[in-house]
Amino acid sequence: MAHWVLCFWAICLLCFFNLGRISDVKPKDPLLLQSLVLFLWILDCVHVALATHGVYFYLVTHYGEATIILKPVWSLIVIPVVSSISNLIVRITFAYRLWKLNGRAVLLHVATDILSLCVAGFAMFFSAKGLSVSTWSELHHFNWVVYAGFISEMTINIVITVAQIVCFRRLRVTVRGRSVDILLHTLIVYSIDTCFVTSVCSVMDLVFFLALPGTLLYFAFYFVISKLYFNAMLANLNARTSLQDNFRHSESSSMESHIFTKTLATVANATDK
Repeated sequence: MAHWVLCFWAICLLCFFNLGRISDVKPKDPLLLQSLVLFLWILDCVHVALATHGVYFYLVTHYGEATIILKPVWSLIVIPVVSSISNLIVRITFAYRLWKLNGRAVLLHVATDILSLCVAGFAMFFSAKGLSVSTWSELHHFNWVVYAGFISEMTINIVITVAQIVCFRRLRVTVRGRSVDILLHTLIVYSIDTCFVTSVCSVMDLVFFLALPGTLLYFAFYFVISKLYFNAMLANLNARTSLQDNFRHSESSSMESHIFTKTLATVANATDK
């Protein structure tokens, strides 16, 4: 339980750090983006509350009852719904940024949105079936939903990451300057790290689901996935100000400064609505 509580604490810090430094971001974030961050934080609070209720139900309320672990509790069954909504919003936000950075490429935007909706649909279907079963083992009749969901999730992670890297490398070729290279290299590393961490967590979740189907160990990894997505979004938003601050303290020519600022604004403003 401690690992997702720590993730929640980190997300709270990043969220309020982002909202607290809105005045430092130029241009300022639109109200829609600020509201979106706040809504995602509320969803994350609900996610933690549901997970805490599930753990409390098994380990405190029904402590010592060996057979109770065989029965699913409603709070754990509902978690995929909350997670899928949160992840869907984050993925669409990244897809929207890619759409603007890639010259409003409709095909890429539509593909990422469809895959994101598929992942959310599979998660909600799994939760709907989970509310109608009496034991965890009955859920294994719907393993195909889990497999399809994980395949779709891995695919969307790869698509978004590859599209971001290609876009940033294209900017790196067209816009010259040492500071611009540093900026785009940092953004590429962010993209790779985001995909790598979320993909590893998803793979571990699937591995434990296949290897230990009679346990709930796979939930430990599933609980963290939505927090990793939200954390990635907050890190991208907060990085704008830190990159600007670091550049102000570096020694660069006025022309390079102009190019750097213009490039950073292009990438940052792609998140705006």
